[in-house]
Amino acid sequence: MASSEQGRLGGPFGYAIGSMSEVEGRLLVSRVIATASLERLLKHHDEKGQVSFLAALRRAIERKAKDANFDETDTMAASKYAQGLFDEVLALTKANPSVNSR
Repeated sequence: MASSEQGRLGGPFGYAIGSMSEVEGRLLVSRVIATASLERLLKHHDEKGQVSFLAALRRAIERKAKDANFDETDTMAASKYAQGLFDEVLALTKANPSVNSR
């Protein structure tokens, strides 16, 4: 959820939503950060730990969707998007399994 300050960035004063390009740009940045962060985090867990961690994230997403009063269709769409992101990250993790010991 964007704050009013974030909503004004790049747009006229008082507009809560930026242009479609601004929204797409923010989503792109969020996806890149999420993918890179999850990949680094999951590399520190075995397969069972990865599945458990992603299940906890899935439950948190569904809980947040419920708290935001998403209807069933929107909740399912958010869950489907999250699953796609998780699948992408798991594929990256399996392709590059090295664990950073720092």
